[in-house]
Parts: sequence; structure tokens; C-alpha cells
Amino acid sequence: MKKSILLANLLFIISHSLFSQNVGIGTATPLSKLTVFNSGAGIEHTNGTLRVGTYVNSSYGQIGTITNHPFQLMTNNGTNQFVLLTNGNVGIANANPPEKLTVQTNTGNFGLLHTDGTVSVGSYINDNFGGSFGTKSNHPLYFFTNNGGYQLSLLQNGNFGIGTITPSERLTIQTASGSVGLLHTDGTVKIATYVGNSGGSFGTVSGDDLSFFTAGNSPQLILTTDGMVHPVYGMNVYLTTGTPSTTGVASTVVNSGNINTAINAYAEAAAHNTAINAYAAGSSTSYGIYSQGTTGAYAGYFNGNVLVTGTFSNPSDRSLKTNIQDYNNALDAIGLLKVKTYEYNEADKKSMGLPAGSHFGVIAQDLQKVFPTLVNQQYQPIYENKKVVKNSKEVTERALTGTKEYLAVNYMELIPVLIKAVQEEDEKIKALEARLAKYESKN
Repeated sequence: MKKSILLANLLFIISHSLFSQNVGIGTATPLSKLTVFNSGAGIEHTNGTLRVGTYVNSSYGQIGTITNHPFQLMTNNGTNQFVLLTNGNVGIANANPPEKLTVQTNTGNFGLLHTDGTVSVGSYINDNFGGSFGTKSNHPLYFFTNNGGYQLSLLQNGNFGIGTITPSERLTIQTASGSVGLLHTDGTVKIATYVGNSGGSFGTVSGDDLSFFTAGNSPQLILTTDGMVHPVYGMNVYLTTGTPSTTGVASTVVNSGNINTAINAYAEAAAHNTAINAYAAGSSTSYGIYSQGTTGAYAGYFNGNVLVTGTFSNPSDRSLKTNIQDYNNALDAIGLLKVKTYEYNEADKKSMGLPAGSHFGVIAQDLQKVFPTLVNQQYQPIYENKKVVKNSKEVTERALTGTKEYLAVNYMELIPVLIKAVQEEDEKIKALEARLAKYESKN
């Protein structure tokens, strides 16, 4: 009896489906030409070994192989267009994809393409120049994170931006003020760019020296961590004829204090090494070296002998002077001076570059009693060579180790006093000669 009822139901379903032209399996109301109503496996096609089927449940639906075989989609009666391997790799026009998604085309073609009908982005390969990823349409390319936060941008003119979608140069890095932008490191040494309210910077952020190089990696200029600049070949400045007041090297000392050094140059080893070699040509207002020091500082300080093949000139134009008065009694003042012979102390000769041998001169403390304005307090920076380790290499550096205070004499301004003393002596001689001539004429 039950078999009769089941057969009657089956005949009813088949007749109803045929009448409606929709076929239903497991349902009396098929919604399409073939409807299989079941939670779980549905349609299956097999050759006894390979099984292909469908599967649905309340959460998702599937179509693929039930056995351990790849799944393929074809066109044109067997042309394989899509393959899904058992390891999850997907191939488009590739029957054995080596990666999770492999798209195979002929050279000179786009592979992956995503478009909204206007903007198109995709991948492209060409045997001549390699592979590419970018926009196929005339639009910029952006790289984003966090569901739309743009991090990189490539414009149609080739400008590349990091942290900006409107890069103005070939590479534009935008950060918040007070941040590092470009960073290059080998895990130990780090060089970086930095921008802040006070301006932009480029240098190391790892406590290492910064070198500037040419011709591969040959350093030409080294900036040490203590702020010293070390040209590898000293400093060679060549100034050709230019506009008036052109300067070869200009340094200005403006900070207050006892020691202010604008340029510290050092050369050693060979006999003819030059720490600073400056050359100026053209007009009389061209300078090989121009240095300026404010009151209390030094425009130039030479620790050792100085040789000048030209002349020294001091400003003495009347237009530069005020409160001009005649000076008298120079002879009496000169008579109070005590000329000495002396030698410099050995320790001071080494640290200050003082000359060896015997010398003529006056003692500053004695001169100060007669001509106090010709004696001034001086401060000698003491530099010494020190061996230090930089980047696992031992190098020699010039280090400031102390200060020597002493009194110095302005011998140049003694010359006018000596001139006046000679003039006064000459006047006395002439007066005595006149008296002698008068006395002799009476006798």
C-alpha cells in the first residue's frame, strides 16, 4: 500500500513538473528548469572515479569535486579556462597554477583587471620590460590600508607620494611635523630625512658619522657626531672672477664666550698637505678667505708661525677715526719699558705652537703699567690628537681639551709710539746742536 502511495506521489510530481516545464527533485514546486531540494549534497556527476557535485546548507552553497581531483571550468567544448587545484591554487588559463592565483596570458597583455566601467586597474606583463601593476585608464594609482586609508600614490606624470595623494615631485614623503620621512638602514646604521618647525634635515639617527660620497662609495666629506666637518682632501676653494665682493670662504663667529671657532682645519702626514687652500682672482674685492669676528671673538687665530709674502694693512683712513689728538711724551714712556730676552716654556710651546729659541720683547705685565691699552686678555683653545673608534675603525680626531688664559701685547701699536719717541729725541738733539753751535760761535 505504501509503495502505491509513493509511486502515486512520484507520478504526480513528474506530471506536474512536465506540465509546468520545471523539474523538481525533492520538491513539488520547482522554481527553475531543474530544482533539487535538499540540505546537503544535490546534483552529482561521476564516471565511477571522479565525482562532481553541488552542496548547499543554510549558510552557503558549493559546486566542485567530491573526490580528490582538481575542479575545472571550460568553454568551447573542452577548452579549459579555469582550474581549482586540491591545494587551493586557482589558475586562469593555466592548468597547473603554482600560486594561490595564477593568471596566464600571452606577452603584452593585461591579466587581472578590475573596473567600475570608468577606472580600470590591473596587471600587465611584457617580455621586453617585465611585469607591471597599475591603471589601464588615465587615472592615478593608489595603495591603501585599513579599508581605504591611502598610503602610497602614483600619478600619471610619474610623481610618487608616500603619505600624500598629490605628490609634487618625483618622490614626495609627507609626515607630521617633527617626524622622520625617508629612512635607510642596514640594521645598525640609519640615515634619514627629518622635517620640523625649524626646517628640514638630512643625517644619521643612529649615532654614526655622516659621509658624502662620489664615484661609487668613496667619501669626500665627513660630518662627525661632534659637529666637526672633515673634508677627506682638506679644503680647496677656487674663486674665479665674479661679481664685486665675491667671497671664497666666509666664516662669522657670533656666539659669546671665551672660545669661538668658525673653521677648524687640520692637515698631517705629508710635508705639503694643506688644511685650507683658498684662491681668489679678479677684482680687489675678491677674497680667498674672509673671516669676521664680533667684539671679544677671533676673526683669525694662528697657533704657530705665520708667513706672509705680501703686506699687512691696517685701516687708518681719517674718515674712520674720531677724537684725533696729538700724542706727546713718548720718549719718557719708552724709557720706562724694559726690553728682555727670553725663551718660551716647553709645555706651552707644545700646546700653543710657540716658537723655539731666544727672543726679544717685553713682559706684558710690565708694558701694562705704561701702555695698558696695548695689553689684552687672550684665550688659547688647546686641541690635541685623540684616537677614537668610529664604525669599528680607529681614527685620529682633533679634540678641544682645555683653554689657556694669558696676556698678549699689541706690538703693532708700539710702532707709532716709537716714531714719536724718535721725533722727540730728534727735537732734543736739534736743540742741543743749536745750543752747541751758539756756544761755539761765542768762543
